[in-house]
Amino acid sequence: MDDQHDPEAQTAITAEAALIELRRVLKAGRLKKRLTMDQVRARSGLGRTVVSQAFSFSAPPPSGATVSALASALALDTDHLLHLVDVAAQTRSSPSMPAAGAGEDDATGAEQLGRLITDWDPHDLEVHPAADAPAPGSGGGRRWSARLPTYVPRPHDDELAALVSEVAMGHSRMAVLVGSSSTGKTRACWEAVQPLATQGWRLWHPFDPTRAEAALTDIERAGNRTVVWLNEAQHYFGASGGLGERIASAVHSLLTDPKRGPALVLGTLWPEYVNIYASLPEPGRSDPHTHVRALLSGRLIALPDSFDGTAIEDAQNSAAAGDLQLSHALQHARGGKLTQFLAGAPELLRRYESASPPVRALLHAAMDARRLGVGPQIPLGFLEHAAEDYLSDDEYDFLSDNWLEQALVDNARPVHGKLAPLRRKRHRSQGVATSYSQTHPSMSPYRLADYLEQHGRYERRLLCPPPSFWRAAHDHLGPADLVKVADGARQRYRTRWAYQLLQRAVESRHVPAIRELALFLEVLDPERSDSLYEQAVGAGDACAMTLLAHVRDMDMDIEGAEELYWRAADTGDGEAIELLSQRLDAYEAVQGIMRLYRERVDAGETQYLDYLVEWRKEAKSLEGVDWSSRQYQDGDYADVLVLLARWRAQVGDSKGAAWLYREGAEARGDITKEKVGPIERDIFLAISEGQPELRAWLNELRERGVSRKGAEPTILKVVDSGNAEALHWLYHNVSGRWPHFIDIWPHGLEPDGRPSAPW
Repeated sequence: MDDQHDPEAQTAITAEAALIELRRVLKAGRLKKRLTMDQVRARSGLGRTVVSQAFSFSAPPPSGATVSALASALALDTDHLLHLVDVAAQTRSSPSMPAAGAGEDDATGAEQLGRLITDWDPHDLEVHPAADAPAPGSGGGRRWSARLPTYVPRPHDDELAALVSEVAMGHSRMAVLVGSSSTGKTRACWEAVQPLATQGWRLWHPFDPTRAEAALTDIERAGNRTVVWLNEAQHYFGASGGLGERIASAVHSLLTDPKRGPALVLGTLWPEYVNIYASLPEPGRSDPHTHVRALLSGRLIALPDSFDGTAIEDAQNSAAAGDLQLSHALQHARGGKLTQFLAGAPELLRRYESASPPVRALLHAAMDARRLGVGPQIPLGFLEHAAEDYLSDDEYDFLSDNWLEQALVDNARPVHGKLAPLRRKRHRSQGVATSYSQTHPSMSPYRLADYLEQHGRYERRLLCPPPSFWRAAHDHLGPADLVKVADGARQRYRTRWAYQLLQRAVESRHVPAIRELALFLEVLDPERSDSLYEQAVGAGDACAMTLLAHVRDMDMDIEGAEELYWRAADTGDGEAIELLSQRLDAYEAVQGIMRLYRERVDAGETQYLDYLVEWRKEAKSLEGVDWSSRQYQDGDYADVLVLLARWRAQVGDSKGAAWLYREGAEARGDITKEKVGPIERDIFLAISEGQPELRAWLNELRERGVSRKGAEPTILKVVDSGNAEALHWLYHNVSGRWPHFIDIWPHGLEPDGRPSAPW
């Protein structure tokens, strides 16, 4: 007798449906309340295991008391849930109920298609591997993880869950999820069939020798508690020679034959394929998709391209609960496109690692540009000319005449989720019919994929860009980017290039460039430096005011320095405020700083409120202290510095605390290294976190001794990395002293590491 007409089997199916519906309602209630499992436990007063099993599709039915407590916690219909659990529990206790998944053959004795859902790996069903989170402090990590991130339900999952409930009641159903690449279609299908997995359902994925051939050959044998898996359904319904139409007809027969059910057909499609199948032919022309169009009608479920606010918040909760993959995606995905990032990032990395030399050269130039501070929109002219020295002599000689065009096309080819390693950034027309960049694509900037940018920041962190990078920056970057790259040159002691890049930016009358060039020339050309500072101060640049005040201090112009410090402090410049706290009576300085912050808070600039609170704490700690000695040379000044250092350490500014401790030690010799030592160790740990090479450099310097010949190779490594903080820390805080890099290379370095000639 067929299961469709067997009363005992029908009862069992109803019981499965009741249990699935019970779990579905509980899950929907929790999501509607936006509660974590921990919050559900707290509200219901139930234990961790009891709540976990109540929501698990693989566990026995929960007790009536458990269901009542959960219904109360989630504001659900208690009577309805108790009815569902009664049906499920009674049938499970019946000896006539067949075991889930019992028997490998159907009633006719024929071998069933596919295998148990529980035996499938989701990756074998074409669920995209997800990007793995990098190990803490590594910046790298594996391309992808075999582990799937926590699933975040969205509205389409409710539609699928309702469909699965109907299937569990004995009906055959079909759904095709429609969405762009890597929007989560296949993963949603996988999550939807998990309730059926606990009931012994099978899953058949027609694939060999081709998808279409496999489907048409065996679909007549499908049915009776089987999921037919038609991922990338265009390979089935779009098959040539009329094969797609025949498959559609066969699926229709499966769904409408009650003797073969219950069955569930799940598929996925991109929107463009749906449009092809839905289009009616012109009059007089044949209709190639008649059966496909009829089959899909009313069976499409649309997926959004991105997570909405609720889904983002749920993802954030999962990330906070320990899901590092979701945390990683939330940090780097733009516009809520978490699934695209998780699916596309591993393929981006594979494309980068297997790229041809010219393609890789463009990517390296873009990576170096971003890590040295160039904005996200990188000029094509810069990329073209910077790429030269990223190629070996042989690679450069064998470049084709149109190498740039070919490399750009290759880099623009998208991977999963419409991510491309390096894509052209189109300018919007802003109401103009045709923009210049649309008619001259070579003028458009390019954008490096965020994931590759992050990878490059870590992978290339110890490298100094080659000569072509600096030449291209000089010739093709705007003033703001030039200032950033010049700072990168200065950190790497490429002083000739730092000067030339700043000089180029100053030609555009860029105020930050004027200030930075003034700072650069303080020693080399004091007269021009002073003139440039005056220009920047005249333009209202607070940082220039602070820097010029320091110059006035050095010239013993105390009154002029204090006037500039207060002008800068009035603008909210944090450095000027800190410097004032060191110049004046500590209590008086803190009160003045509080006044400045209070004025800004009163003006509506609430971001200064936290600073005001912290400085009020500092003022309280200074009350009652005798500050009769206020001058730099007095001993109390050292105590002020140490007190401020302790406070900076307490609020998390360990680097600022270390600087203040050192200043205090120099101001009064009885502050011993033993007192400074613990904070120094903390600073070393803070600096070296995520920088394993710092410990290697430290060991190298200790092993090679203090001679110039022994220290120079290691110091060059540190200089190339641009990690000036690490260089100064190593220089000042390890026993022994090495030649300072200024003494080794008085005129700086060239990009390739050779000492620069006088310039």
